[in-house]
Amino acid sequence: VFPMMMPSMAPTSIVTVLAAILFNVMNGFVNGMSLASETYQDDDYLSPTFFLGVLLLVGGFSLNVDCDMRLASLKRRLPMHKQTEGSSPASCYGIPTGGLFELVSCGNYFGESMEWIGFAVMART
Repeated sequence: VFPMMMPSMAPTSIVTVLAAILFNVMNGFVNGMSLASETYQDDDYLSPTFFLGVLLLVGGFSLNVDCDMRLASLKRRLPMHKQTEGSSPASCYGIPTGGLFELVSCGNYFGESMEWIGFAVMART
């Protein structure tokens, strides 16, 4: 979510873009094959395990979006200049606060991990 919310501050290599595309295609293929090979019954979607997975996935997504919004807000408030010799690194960087950042240092990664755990619980993989 986060990269779509911020203007690019640095050029991105085509190798990075291609690697990201390749990773997502492979990830989608592996997940799709795993889901297609599993036999699900109609009542599987009513099980407590499925609802727990949905709750984890939606909760993780909400945390991820909240943390991404906090990071985007922090980035917009910071000066957009490069560090020059003699300037403090603190003048270019900020530490996110509030929300999940009060409990963990990388709340967005925690939220994304929670999403994937929820997906795994839902899919029984």
